[in-house]
Amino acid sequence: APEGYLPWFAVPGRRSADHTLVTGHWSALGLKIEPNLLALDSGCLWGRHLTAVRLPERRVFQVDCSREEVT
Repeated sequence: APEGYLPWFAVPGRRSADHTLVTGHWSALGLKIEPNLLALDSGCLWGRHLTAVRLPERRVFQVDCSREEVT
């Protein structure tokens, strides 16, 4: 999040704080795994990785993405 702002999942007192959130669509954040957060957008479109997580054990799988594969 820009300086001075909180990401929506870090807002104190949010109603979903007791639930695990699985989200994407924030490639600048990258892969972020916390106790109640799985942010999976790891930037495949930008040539980085495509990420999946197998639940419930939270095993992470990634494949490399080259520019040629996504254009």
